[in-house]
Amino acid sequence: MKRRIAVGLLFTVILAIALFFRLSRNIANMEYPKVFLTNEDSGISFNVHAGGYAYRPAGSMGQKESDFSIRFNPDSTIAKFEDHIEIEGTTANISFYIKYTEDTSGVQVLRWPMDEYGTNSPLDTSERIAYQTKGNRRYFTVEPGYLYSIYITWADCFIEYPFQVCETI
Repeated sequence: MKRRIAVGLLFTVILAIALFFRLSRNIANMEYPKVFLTNEDSGISFNVHAGGYAYRPAGSMGQKESDFSIRFNPDSTIAKFEDHIEIEGTTANISFYIKYTEDTSGVQVLRWPMDEYGTNSPLDTSERIAYQTKGNRRYFTVEPGYLYSIYITWADCFIEYPFQVCETI
């Protein structure tokens, strides 16, 4: 009898460990849009990390959320490690493409002056930046002194890719 209980307990532990690893692997591989940018003037490509986001993982009733990047305190650790691009002169031409397996419902390029950084400026106070589309790439112009965000929506989700633009010294 004790042997059956021990075997049953061992089987339960092994099953629990297998389920844990399967769930953790699925969470780590959640699919969301990714953005890849290029400074068309210099030819330098760069990645921008996701800032604010909200998404509902498959099979989950809970929604994961984070604030827009503009809301972070400019002296915060997050702000210090935020993506920066340096440009020569007063403007630079940037292009980006989105890698995602599903259709997106919207793509916007937004910007705020750097002095609004950390002021809790809502999304609707941002300036919308027009972009041109050629094939799978989108093109727009940036200026130093602004926080830009590529804001993508799909299903009931959104994600933003914020970056600061600074002039090369």
